[in-house]
Order: sequence, then structure tokens, then C-alpha cells
Amino acid sequence: MLGSTKVLDVSSHCQSSEIEGGMLVMLSGNISLNRVPEVRSDLIAIAESGHALIVVDMTNLKFIDSSGIATLIELLRNQTSANRRLVLCAMQPQVQSMFQIVRLDTLFTIVDDVASATSQ
Repeated sequence: MLGSTKVLDVSSHCQSSEIEGGMLVMLSGNISLNRVPEVRSDLIAIAESGHALIVVDMTNLKFIDSSGIATLIELLRNQTSANRRLVLCAMQPQVQSMFQIVRLDTLFTIVDDVASATSQ
């Protein structure tokens, strides 16, 4: 269930808002080598906020390259080492296919939508 709609000041490819039990991060557009430093900085700041759950909504993410995936793996490691959760949701077919090809669908928790992510 969505909570507050307070949106944090982050980059144009990464917006976030507080939800019940954590933080919702919405990625959009194309995340590739030239955008990763900005997105990585945003994601690290969000992770450092200490929320028990970070949900990454990929509804509007059209493309992510290996540097973007590496950033998500770093976020997962940070969350896991702090005994917190990361859930990815609403992947577009081309993004989901990339995760399946490199078998990252076995590493990440991936669900259909935000509601499913927050109900786990």
C-alpha cells in the first residue's frame, strides 16, 4: 500500500517517494554508462537513509546496460549486508529478458508490481 507521496529531489532518471515500510524508487528512460554516476549517487543516498525496504519500480525503464545492472547489484549488496530488503518490480519485457539471460532473476527478488513488493 502506498504511503506518503513525498518525492525526494533526485535525478531525472530516478525519483523516489516514501511508501509503507520503506522507499519506492522509480527508474525511467535509458540507464547506461553516461547516466550511471548520477543514478548510482541517488541510489546510494536512498540506501543510506536506512529504510528496511527499497522497491525499485521499473515501469518506465526502457533500457539498462551492464553498468546500470552493476549499480543495482551494489544496491542489493548494501541492503543485504545491512539486513534490509531490495525488491525490483514492473520490469519491461526487454529489461526482464536481460536479467534472465544473465540469470540475475535468481539473485534479485522480482515481482509484478509495487503492491506485490510491499506485501511480501
